[in-house]
Amino acid sequence: MSFFLFAAEPQGLLDFFLTWAQINRTMWTALFSFYRRAQSGRKIACPALQEWRELVLEDRREFYCFSVLEGQRDLLRHDSRPIQIQDLGAGSRKSAPKRVSDLARRSLSPSWQAQFLFRLINFHQPNTILELGTSLGISALYQHAAKRSAQMISIEGCPEIHAIAQKNARLFGASASLQLWQGSFAELLPSALKQLGQLDYAFIDGHHLRQPTLDYFEACLPYLGPNALLVFDDIYWSEEMQSAWEELKAHPKVSYSIDLGWAGCLFLGPRPQGWPQQLELVPFWAKPWS
Repeated sequence: MSFFLFAAEPQGLLDFFLTWAQINRTMWTALFSFYRRAQSGRKIACPALQEWRELVLEDRREFYCFSVLEGQRDLLRHDSRPIQIQDLGAGSRKSAPKRVSDLARRSLSPSWQAQFLFRLINFHQPNTILELGTSLGISALYQHAAKRSAQMISIEGCPEIHAIAQKNARLFGASASLQLWQGSFAELLPSALKQLGQLDYAFIDGHHLRQPTLDYFEACLPYLGPNALLVFDDIYWSEEMQSAWEELKAHPKVSYSIDLGWAGCLFLGPRPQGWPQQLELVPFWAKPWS
C-alpha cells in the first residue's frame, strides 16, 4: 500500500487515489501522524544526508532501464491470462486476482517506488542483494539493473507468479547473478543467506505480520555486512507492522534509520556526523516549508 505524499515524485498521486478508499482508519491515522512529524531534511546540516536526499530520494533522472521495465509493466497490466494464486499471505485485504492484469495493477510496486529502489542500490552499491516478495518481478529487475554484477536472490511463494517473474527476467536480459527462487520465505531464507554469505542489502516486501517480519530480521542479522542496509515495505500497513517497525529501528545493531512513510530503511554502518539517529523524511515537494 502506497501513500502519495511519500512518493519520489507526484506521479504517485494516481496510485494513491486508486487505493485510498482501501486504507483502514488505523493506517490513515498513522500516516497523517507521520506526515505531521516528517521533514524534508533540507535544513539538517549534514552533507552526507543532503547527498542521499539529492541522489536517492529526489533524483529526477531517467536511468537507462526505466522505459524498458515500464514497458514490461504495461504489458503485464494488459495481460488477460488467468492465474491461480496459491497463497496471498498477509499482503492483501481483497479476494485473489483472477488474471495477470489484476495482479499487476494490485500488487506490483508502483514506478516511483521501484525507481527509488534502483537509486538506492545505485547509490549504496551493495555486492549482495536479497528480496523477499518477488511478485511479477518488476521491482526485482529494477534492483538488479542498478548493479547487475551483485549477487541477488529474490524469493516468491506462488509457483504461477514465480513463473511469470522468470519470464520477465529473461525478456529483460537479466544476468546470471540474479536468481529467482520459489517457495516459502521461512523455508528458503536460511539457504539464501548461506549462499550469499555476507548480506549487504535486503528488501523485505511480503508476509506483513509483526512476528514474521521480526523473525526475518533476526535471521539476517548474523550475515549482515558492516554497512548493511535493510528496507522494510509497508511499515504502516497495520498495527502489527507499525509495532514491528518500532522494534526494528530501536534494535541495538541498527545505527540509524529513515522512515519514508511507505517504507523504512535500517542502516548498520557508522552514522555520519549530523545525521539524526531516527529520521522521518519526505521529498521537498511534499513538505517544502520543513
